[in-house]
Amino acid sequence: MPHIRTEIRHALAGLITPDVGVVFNSVDADPAKPFGEKHTPRVEIRFAGEQRERSHGGYVKLTIQYTVDIIERGSPIQDRVDDLGLVFEKRLSANPTLDDAVMYCAVTSVVADTSSQGEVRTASLRYIVQAQVEVLESNPVTRA
Repeated sequence: MPHIRTEIRHALAGLITPDVGVVFNSVDADPAKPFGEKHTPRVEIRFAGEQRERSHGGYVKLTIQYTVDIIERGSPIQDRVDDLGLVFEKRLSANPTLDDAVMYCAVTSVVADTSSQGEVRTASLRYIVQAQVEVLESNPVTRA
């Protein structure tokens, strides 16, 4: 069984996977390489950090942060990236436990960015997502 961080990252990707080929071109839960315009709109999900708090009976409460980047290139750009963000926001609010993978998962902040390289415009929304789960400290795949 994978580490809880990996499992949650893939569960976040699973929220968007039904839209691949319809709304999004790709969803990457382990992004490592650059992409071109033909690979947008794109979602990239990364582990960003974790806080631990001792709980009861050898368990620890993990508060885990992820970045979920929604990236689009082309024009009109800002309205399009907002529409794409809405897809993610609705999916997460309809399934805040990620099918019982976590106690809760929610967006804590959103940062927008727009840039240009020549005539190609790129816009992105970076969602900071926080998930909370309680696991056995000696074996982080065992939930409370």
